[in-house]
Amino acid sequence: MSLTDIQTTTNSTATQTKTIHSTDKDTTTMNPADPQTSATQSPVDSAAIEDRFISAFKRREGAIAAVPADALQSLNLDVPTVYTTIVGAVPHLQSLRSDLTKSLPGFDLSLIDGLVDDALALGSAHARWKIATEMGASLPEMMAEATRQRDRLYLHAQALVDVGLFQQSSLDEIKRTGSYRGVAFEVISLVQLFSDGWARVSAKTAITSADVLAGSDAADRLTAAVAERDAQPKASAAAAVTRQKAFTLLAQHYDRVRQAVSFLRWNEGDADVIAPSLYAGRGNGNHKSNKAAEPAQPGGAVAPPASPTTPIMPATHTVDPKALADAGLPGASPYLS
Repeated sequence: MSLTDIQTTTNSTATQTKTIHSTDKDTTTMNPADPQTSATQSPVDSAAIEDRFISAFKRREGAIAAVPADALQSLNLDVPTVYTTIVGAVPHLQSLRSDLTKSLPGFDLSLIDGLVDDALALGSAHARWKIATEMGASLPEMMAEATRQRDRLYLHAQALVDVGLFQQSSLDEIKRTGSYRGVAFEVISLVQLFSDGWARVSAKTAITSADVLAGSDAADRLTAAVAERDAQPKASAAAAVTRQKAFTLLAQHYDRVRQAVSFLRWNEGDADVIAPSLYAGRGNGNHKSNKAAEPAQPGGAVAPPASPTTPIMPATHTVDPKALADAGLPGASPYLS
């Protein structure tokens, strides 16, 4: 019996079990007021939410890719906070459309219309970046599971060798290494060993067909995770650049909108309330700086300069009249004494 036959048998058993459970469930009256029932009928469609982000990224993908490298802005903000700031500001900005058209006829209103797409695209790029940087994060857990499967299969395979149902040479090739790839391929070898000899050993071992399939699944997942881990540096670097470009595009558009709002609402002084800065509340982190000198008061009295502590006396020097008369004559000193 091959691994495929083992899987077919296991799936058939699982299908029968599922049918029994389904029949039992059908006899139970579903209560809409039951919290558990309500949870399964949640109006929030996560797939639709995800599709909004992905669709927005596709609409902005060309503009994001076109952001020049020398124009990239540093992304040292919390992306979810940036997203909520933009989405929260847009309704207030939309209410100013007519005023902006009157006061700034040349202002491009599509900048306001596109802010939500810009924010959604950034959210999508951020999610892709997180996925890329977290590749291989679950490797230790997968390694532990694959190692457990290998050791269990190996132990029972050794018992079958002892009773002559497996050849020792089949186990000699399994070195029980500690590397990711080594463990994965050792599990695959053991799975193949049990699969090839299943017809003669299934009744002689505590290993079940589900155990064999679990080992195969553990090896497959570990192998795939190692491949993802190896591709991580390149994938995460590309995702980081895309995320930074998406943020730069959003920041550029939002800055232009904020400039227009600042001009429009100059007298009211509420521009930062309508369109808050993405950096609001961050501060400069310098809490120990000296207090700035207060500006001079217009028309204030000028304080007299401080008097020196030691009086300044004029220097006294006596010049010999004869030396003054002889200075510069042949044979005389050129200096006054």
